[in-house]
Formats: sequence, C-alpha cells, structure tokens
Amino acid sequence: MAKKLNEEEKTLAEAFMYNLPVTRKQVAKALSVSVDTITDWTRQGMPCLYIGKVKSCERGAKTRYIISRCLEWWDKRH
Repeated sequence: MAKKLNEEEKTLAEAFMYNLPVTRKQVAKALSVSVDTITDWTRQGMPCLYIGKVKSCERGAKTRYIISRCLEWWDKRH
C-alpha cells in the first residue's frame, strides 16, 4: 500500500518536480542529512541561489536550493 504524504512531504515533492527553490532546512530533509551538512556542502560548492545582499556562504546569507541540482552535484562527487 502506498504511503500517504504529509503536507511538508508534498511541498518537497512539488519543489523537486517543478525545480522550485527550497530552504536549507527543506533540502536537508529532502536529502536526509543535517542542516550543518548542507552548510558544509554549500561551502564545498553545492549549487545554491543567494537572495538579498549577502552573495556568499556566510552568516546572514539567504540561500535557496534546487533539489535536483543538489542531487546532481552530489552524484558527481560520489
């Protein structure tokens, strides 16, 4: 029997399907890793979008991620 998705899972599924940007917390959940891991990976070159004045992976940066691009980046590294 198929698992019924909750609202957060539906949102992540839609974001993946339509290449919508998601937050650091959401991409961590989608990839089943911690937020700190996402921060480390961003510093290592995982693709992200910067929103606002801060345009690098530093405190105060508002980053968004496209889940499919993050998965492609991860696949290339492993």
